[in-house]
Amino acid sequence: MIYSTPHIWYILGAYGVTLFTMCVFLGWTCMQWQQSKHSLHSTVHEI
Repeated sequence: MIYSTPHIWYILGAYGVTLFTMCVFLGWTCMQWQQSKHSLHSTVHEI
């Protein structure tokens, strides 16, 4: 059991990094989408 603990931590670490990267990517995409929607809205108002 002792020898498998680092392996478990490695899996959890890789899984956590993957989830963290996905969350950051989704958050950044949402922010960009909100900004583009906002700029599109203001452009429509200018026309």
